[in-house]
Amino acid sequence: MIDYLKLPFECGYVTDITPFVNSAGRINQFNGMLVFALCTRGSATIQVDDQPFSINRHDAFFLLPSSSSIVLQHSPDLTCYLLRADYDYYFQIMDGILDVKTQIQMGHYPYLTLNEQQVSTLLPLMHTLHERITAENRGDLSSEHYNLARKLIISMCNTVAYELLRIYISRMQQQIEVVEITRKEQIAREFITLVLTQFAQHRDIAYYADKMCLSTHYLSSVVKQSTGVNASDLIRERVIGEAKRMLDGSAMSIKEISIRLNFPNQSFFGKYFKQYTGISPQRYRSDKRAPAGA
Repeated sequence: MIDYLKLPFECGYVTDITPFVNSAGRINQFNGMLVFALCTRGSATIQVDDQPFSINRHDAFFLLPSSSSIVLQHSPDLTCYLLRADYDYYFQIMDGILDVKTQIQMGHYPYLTLNEQQVSTLLPLMHTLHERITAENRGDLSSEHYNLARKLIISMCNTVAYELLRIYISRMQQQIEVVEITRKEQIAREFITLVLTQFAQHRDIAYYADKMCLSTHYLSSVVKQSTGVNASDLIRERVIGEAKRMLDGSAMSIKEISIRLNFPNQSFFGKYFKQYTGISPQRYRSDKRAPAGA
């Protein structure tokens, strides 16, 4: 299906998981996407970073980009809602809600058993989101209808994401033993916290290494081991993600955005953005605000 709405996420109802695993059962990488699954029928055993988890009806499960996951077995009737979100989108959702320690905790324990009330809240939200995307994702929308439908569906997905995080936080203390954070994970947590607050002023990893009294090489190595993502990529993705957010969701001019992100001038910002996205800021903004094929 063509993605006319150009959404930063996908939501679907999956009745056959074979397209998502290889012959050895390893779950295919989703190119930096965070994956959330809500099992509605059947069961499966999934191994994440050598730790097995039994998934049954009304269990929720996260797959992080840094995780290595294998489906050890699954029942023939396994079905689930699957929500896949790209890095920029879920980073903005988590930023300011989950501290880095909780995000690391999620990587160690990406599984939750939901109670009836939580299922009765979450399941209709995901069903409605899936149905709305299916209904609106067509190529005959006017520009006005396209922009409104896209913003409405993103708002609906935000509601799902916030509800998920609320459930995760409330259930975590009840169901999960506190995971001891290693020294390397503490370093990664401190680095990410610094990036969250200073990415607009500082885009050089050497700055963060100096701030943390570490060598650039060691900091890069530790962050890669702990998160599965290069430290320089985390900085760049935070900058690009914020630039995309402002281009897509605000009325600020490109010059104003370049100033907000502390670039020397609009031209430098444009070259930086195009280097890592393949298109100019103006093209990104116009593409996001126009229906596919328009």
